[in-house]
Amino acid sequence: SCECRVAEQLCCRALFAEPCTRSRHEQLPCSRLPTSAKCGWCAAAVAGLQVDLAGMERRLFRPLYVESWFTADIKLGALALNLEPPKCFAAECYALDLGVRDVPDDQKVNLGACLLRTALSSWAHEFSRLHMSGAPLPGLDDPAADQLPHFSDQLPPAVVSASASGVAWRLNANAFTGHERESEDVPPWVCEAVLRGLLPFVKELKSAFVLLPAEGSGLPSLLQSRLNAPRILQVMKVANYCATKLAELGVPLCTHEVGLTPDTQQPPANGKQYLELTCNGLAVPYSMSLATIKKFLWKRSDDVVFHYRTLDPARLAPFPTFQSPEP
Repeated sequence: SCECRVAEQLCCRALFAEPCTRSRHEQLPCSRLPTSAKCGWCAAAVAGLQVDLAGMERRLFRPLYVESWFTADIKLGALALNLEPPKCFAAECYALDLGVRDVPDDQKVNLGACLLRTALSSWAHEFSRLHMSGAPLPGLDDPAADQLPHFSDQLPPAVVSASASGVAWRLNANAFTGHERESEDVPPWVCEAVLRGLLPFVKELKSAFVLLPAEGSGLPSLLQSRLNAPRILQVMKVANYCATKLAELGVPLCTHEVGLTPDTQQPPANGKQYLELTCNGLAVPYSMSLATIKKFLWKRSDDVVFHYRTLDPARLAPFPTFQSPEP
């Protein structure tokens, strides 16, 4: 299979479905910069400074699991991401998790396709104008496309690939003219993804989990306690499902979002009863995905088991401690 490489001093956070958090005036690679915090890795890289990789890894760490979809190297003197089908289309996330507004809560973004489209957007639009009568491009001309991560014009990535005859080529993302030939210069699988929004079939990765009443909780068992769901599903939806099924059994419990810090465990003081979910005896952050829970809380290969009970503000479940990687 033909390989496509994107070389860039790329924002490390953008690789893991997390919005870049730098200010726009820094003129760094990713221009999706909504908050005030800054990414030290990117600032140091662009300034040409040496970076303590282990220290930066610990500083940027947060518990998050993303399916492997690229390999990386620095053979070109800068960070290069190597994409090969179909593996590069194996990772998805919800559009809402990328900060995209006004979309259905189940709308997904394929990370590999997103990277290809933003790296080759100049070529795709020029190619469409010259050869496709300016037809709209799926994923590039959608209403929410400008909310997705993209590279800045000041520091475009270099795209490296090979023609069908095996001749290697390299172009900056803003240097494409649209005359680069489909399937001859640009690999067919890349053309399908960027021009037509067609991706190779990749079996959706799912995770099985079990919902059981906590011992001594007095709550009933659910009629269907073992379920399968996409691995990227957030636990908040698991909690809402559990609350809905308990309500059908005559046990009305509310849900409230538990974040990544212990102070979010306490529910609103409104006299209502709330649901509490635990895994391995620990409180579950509802913003985590099933894959992340399995990686950082369950830590086993079998089905994840959640226990549910009525939340007691005076006896909250212990909150998990997430350790950053060791040097």
